[in-house]
Amino acid sequence: MKKAAKFTYIIHWVLMGLILAISIVGAIINKDTSVKSIYIFNAMQAFMFLVVSFTPTILKRLHFEIPDIVYIVFVIFMSAHFFCGEICGFFAKISWWDSLLHSFSGFILTFISYSVISLMNETKNNNFKLNIYFSVLFAFALTVTIGVLWEIVEFASDAILGTNMQRAYESVADGGSRGEALVGSAALLDTMKDLILDSIGSLCACALCVLLHKTKKVDMHNFSVIKRKKPNLKTEKDCLEEAESLSINEEKISKDSNKKTEVESEEIKTNVEKSEEKSKVNKTKTKNKSTKNKTKKVKDNNK
Repeated sequence: MKKAAKFTYIIHWVLMGLILAISIVGAIINKDTSVKSIYIFNAMQAFMFLVVSFTPTILKRLHFEIPDIVYIVFVIFMSAHFFCGEICGFFAKISWWDSLLHSFSGFILTFISYSVISLMNETKNNNFKLNIYFSVLFAFALTVTIGVLWEIVEFASDAILGTNMQRAYESVADGGSRGEALVGSAALLDTMKDLILDSIGSLCACALCVLLHKTKKVDMHNFSVIKRKKPNLKTEKDCLEEAESLSINEEKISKDSNKKTEVESEEIKTNVEKSEEKSKVNKTKTKNKSTKNKTKKVKDNNK
């Protein structure tokens, strides 16, 4: 899975890098304002997706656990939206492509939003736990908020760069350039459809979490796709191996200590024996010297 995650990221970086370079060149050499604005917007999106793609790596460096499958889904979704949707024109050629991505994004973002409140709820003693219904309600609200913010980005892009991200104009087949402006509810259709699909996808994820928690007794913590890394807990096998290692070390230390004591005892015994021999030699010398002095004294008296 780790190899697959690295491979998808490499492909994503190469694609986004190429699109960014091509878009910058296209924006420079094209004189048509509408075409230039599209190149500028594509360059901005490519740069944004390149930056955002480093988010999981940054989170891992901040000691958060993220499954490798999340990396893969994250990259696939970004590529499906930007590369397939915008660059390859899937949004214009496939009518249900945009609806699929919004429904899927609402579903996935709910688990990410749920991870946010799960991380916020983590305390040192874990005495306080949130109710499952409140948790999914928070996840749903945050997901819909993200969907609204994205619609604001689309509106700003259409107003500033002249794109057609909110599909308020008839022509979408030629790379998103504007055609005749839609009026009435037709102009609001794409935006409202996106928000409704975001909400439906999120509601499906929330219902799945509640269902698994109530029927399968799945712990709420398992619904988080982003988790804080915890210290590695030692297994019973690790404890036994550590105890065995300590026992071996203690035995080795004890043997070394006994050996050292024996060596020291031998050295002390040898030194004592040497001292005794030296003492005997000194006594013998003293005795011989005393005898010699007596003999000399007797000779002197005889004289």
